[in-house]
Amino acid sequence: MANAKELNKVLIITDSFPPEVVGGAELSLHNLLTRMNTDAEICVAALSSQTDIVKYEHYDRFGVYRIPFQENWPAYTSSPTRSIRYMGFVRDLLSQGKSTPQYLKAVGTNVQLHKQFPQSLGIYPLADRFYLLNSKCIDHLQEIVSKEAPQVIHADNYRSIMLAAEIQGDIPTVSLVRDNRFFCAHRNQATNIAGSVCSTCSYGCTVGKASPRLEKAVRELMDDTMTLRRKALLSSHCVAVTSQYLCTQVSAVVGQHRVAVVPNITEDPDLISKWVGDATRDEAPRILCVGMIGHNKGQRQLLQIFKQLTEKDDKCRLIFAGRGALTESLLLDAINYGLAERVEFPGFLSRAELMREYARATVIACPNVWPEPFGRVPLEAGIVGRPVVAFDVGGMSENIVEGETGFLVTPEKTDEFANRLSLLLRDSNRAEKMGARARELMTERHYEACPEKKLLDIWQSLISTS
Repeated sequence: MANAKELNKVLIITDSFPPEVVGGAELSLHNLLTRMNTDAEICVAALSSQTDIVKYEHYDRFGVYRIPFQENWPAYTSSPTRSIRYMGFVRDLLSQGKSTPQYLKAVGTNVQLHKQFPQSLGIYPLADRFYLLNSKCIDHLQEIVSKEAPQVIHADNYRSIMLAAEIQGDIPTVSLVRDNRFFCAHRNQATNIAGSVCSTCSYGCTVGKASPRLEKAVRELMDDTMTLRRKALLSSHCVAVTSQYLCTQVSAVVGQHRVAVVPNITEDPDLISKWVGDATRDEAPRILCVGMIGHNKGQRQLLQIFKQLTEKDDKCRLIFAGRGALTESLLLDAINYGLAERVEFPGFLSRAELMREYARATVIACPNVWPEPFGRVPLEAGIVGRPVVAFDVGGMSENIVEGETGFLVTPEKTDEFANRLSLLLRDSNRAEKMGARARELMTERHYEACPEKKLLDIWQSLISTS
């Protein structure tokens, strides 16, 4: 007869944890954990670029170890510091008695890429074997595991999954996959080539990017990285994902029987309402685009669409909420289009500020080029009661009901995207009704369904014994 052990302690390993916020992943994790109804102690080990030593502190009700981590793979840095970091990496490996020929070849490949394509970091392979699995993070994590003695390890997102697989011992592990890095070796996990989404990875993003010899070396690095990632994922006792889209992708690697869907949630709707306060939809039509400003999110494409819309509406405004490498370039584009006074770049916003921006908007635009793993923006927009127009890529369709809470547009059909935006900008009543329906559905799907309980049940199942 089966007896269930009591769940007393779980160690969360995560790429980042609030208040150090990079994107939606760490916010989603924190939201799940704070909503859990459990007496079990939840301890967090988070990678941090803001410390040189392991630090222990409390955040909310969680004990958090901040583990020093820098993405210092030499090829990711600008040329003045690359040589210094390159020598430092080699020195560290030699001092640890580790073999370097494979490492030197990898660094050499990236140095050659720098010479040919100094601005094109997207084609540089991540080289996990060298910059991640040779890091001191594993030793730090091993010490934390020995000290805390958790019953379950929860590895949240790509780096943490890779590191957790290296920890010695027989502690059951849950891996929560939040992005495309287990089936895309591109540095930016773009999962598309020139805007066309990839269904499988055959390293097509490297074709024609360099000499045949260098292209071959890049593919070898990508192949090595993908092999390591999938090996790490296969070592997990259970894999959780945030969407049906990711479920399909990850099931092809580990088998469907080992995959469970645990959707993201935002903060409590009552808290979001408090943040929104008296902010209401502006009289002048506003399009809001939320997310890191980069190639994957499609902001440049949206700016071109907006230019088309302004020819019919001289009051409409476009707001890019976020930060990223393409911000300056996007601003220059807006100036060149003569739209500088109608395009706003408020930068990185606090959660309260962001929710007020949602509330002021008429419609939310998601022009994503990559297949969005989950689609957090439609969820947040729905909770605030705003409709969304998005390209139908990845998990976007799971949080948008066509014609009810927004519109899904076939990728690359920019004219249709513009028409859908225009429709909602001109018809405020329809936008209001769709936003109200979005609030109803998002609340039902992501709060009443209690995804935090699903994750808690997964942890409990791993310690059950007969």
